[in-house]
Amino acid sequence: PLTIYPNPTKGILFVETRRATSQQTENEYRISNMMGQTLLSGRLNDETRQIDLSHLPSGLYLLTARGADGVLVHHKIIKE
Repeated sequence: PLTIYPNPTKGILFVETRRATSQQTENEYRISNMMGQTLLSGRLNDETRQIDLSHLPSGLYLLTARGADGVLVHHKIIKE
């Protein structure tokens, strides 16, 4: 599973992945607007990853990523 905080955020979003230490897989993430346009993407390859949203306008966004168990997860993110 993924833990995402703070939400709402003013800029920096933390995405914490919880996986067994023996697993060293990288998971891709995507942040898109409500029209489905990808605004940011990258890899979650650390236990905690910082994503800078400060350049995005205030609004509602969707973070999509695969959890450590391989399941695709979606989280609504509010940018203040």
